Amino acid sequence: MFIFHTLFLGTLVAVGALIAGPRLAMLFDASLPVIHLGIFRYVGAAGGTLALLFALYSVVFLIMGRSCAAPDAAGGSFSVLGPYRVTRNPFMLAIIVALWCEALYFEKLALIFFAFLFTWLAQAWVVFYEEPALRKAFGKIYLDYHKSVPRWIPKFKKR
Repeated sequence: MFIFHTLFLGTLVAVGALIAGPRLAMLFDASLPVIHLGIFRYVGAAGGTLALLFALYSVVFLIMGRSCAAPDAAGGSFSVLGPYRVTRNPFMLAIIVALWCEALYFEKLALIFFAFLFTWLAQAWVVFYEEPALRKAFGKIYLDYHKSVPRWIPKFKKR
């Protein structure tokens, strides 16, 4: 049940951010100016592909560590494996990067506006819901993790 819960939530976020949200945003595209990025749009395609692979990689480590996919996930534990050692939100970071890359690839201003909105909503979700819930659920363990690992931008430690 735990693996299903993790996969379901991850799929829901990915589909909402990368398919449903952009589709809704495109309803407003006709009223916006066209942007042309030339060959640079293919950076979006490559970056988006890598970001999606990184999102899957992050989910694998959630499942391996039996960590919670959401703060209220029943049966979840707190563990720090793989990409979670360098950033607290590698899955969401990957989805955000994939969304920005999608906006670049399709050269649509509506998608850029949606990417701004989604990024802002993800930040609000993490700061105002997820982090307080994790502090409450895991106490000192999470506080130590919160202090040593950055929220979004990976920090690589010298060995």
